[in-house]
Amino acid sequence: PEPLRRLRRLLYCGEWIQSHALHVYMLHAPDFLGYESVLHMAKDFRPLVEEALQLKKTGNALMELLGGRAIHPINVTVGGFYKIPPVSAFRALGDSLKWARDAAVRMVQVVSDFPFPQLERDYEFVALHHPDEYAILDG
Repeated sequence: PEPLRRLRRLLYCGEWIQSHALHVYMLHAPDFLGYESVLHMAKDFRPLVEEALQLKKTGNALMELLGGRAIHPINVTVGGFYKIPPVSAFRALGDSLKWARDAAVRMVQVVSDFPFPQLERDYEFVALHHPDEYAILDG
């Protein structure tokens, strides 16, 4: 059913938010900016690191809401969820998610200045494909 598909996609969105904040800011950014680690980077980029941590926390909160915990969800079952949170719990995350959207845009702005190497490869995609959306549920 469509409502369950939307909830499942929302669960994946929580995972994407926390994972991208982790990988972009805490694993890749130190390399691109010449730091040994995010801890060393925090000395010069404290607001950026704090925003990254808050962004990851927001993704984790969405995972906890739908998945039962932030890592390795336990509330997901074949065909749906064991328990669906009340609407009020989703509303409580509204401001955090709006903030996260703006923080994600800022993350793209920061990353766009990274000196990515020019690399082109031919890929053979063997996973899911969907013509209208990112194919994580079916395709």
